[in-house]
Amino acid sequence: EWFRMATGKLRSIKSEMGFVARADGSCSVSAGKSVAWAAVNGPGDSHPSKRHGDRLYVESCYRPVHGDAEDTTFNTLLRTALLHTVQSKLFPRAALQVTVHEMQSDGSMCALALTAAGMACLDAAIPMKAPFCGVQVIRVNGELIVDADSRMEEKADARFDFAISTEKQRDDELSPSPLVIGSSSSGEFSFDQFLLARQLACEASKQIFVFFKESLQRKYTVESIA
Repeated sequence: EWFRMATGKLRSIKSEMGFVARADGSCSVSAGKSVAWAAVNGPGDSHPSKRHGDRLYVESCYRPVHGDAEDTTFNTLLRTALLHTVQSKLFPRAALQVTVHEMQSDGSMCALALTAAGMACLDAAIPMKAPFCGVQVIRVNGELIVDADSRMEEKADARFDFAISTEKQRDDELSPSPLVIGSSSSGEFSFDQFLLARQLACEASKQIFVFFKESLQRKYTVESIA
């Protein structure tokens, strides 16, 4: 009966695009009291040791407020999202660097960092098959909760982080739909529980992609007026 309850409401999201002058694209995103900054540089020249002859070389770095600068979970999910969505074949022998700074942590930071990176890529106008974002789902006392704060995260007995894109999965599909392109999980759970968490994350991602669209419309409306 653990799956009878589910909370799919996201915290209030705010963003500011193009605020890092030295980056090709950047975005600051907040969800509740959690804040992340993302900066994108490239595609551009790369060192010979960081170069693929037939596709883009992707480098990511996550910088938390405290602790080790190498967050394996986030970097793996981000690279997966970038390699799936960016038109990497268009940039042989070039490199793309994406850096995410954790500015204020109050839960669901991996998901927020993915969302910030996705918006920074849009700000940089990088050719992509589709945008991507991140959504976290946790289980607390038999209840699935999306985008939890740190107080609720401490009570979780299972956690799921999803990288989600939006694209047509079938040729006869009329409009794009959410597609999980990467995930990380911890805790004990069944496969059915994972599927339900994934479904909840996909539904929540629709709200984020609407936010992406509104943010881009606001950005280019302001630029055209200026």
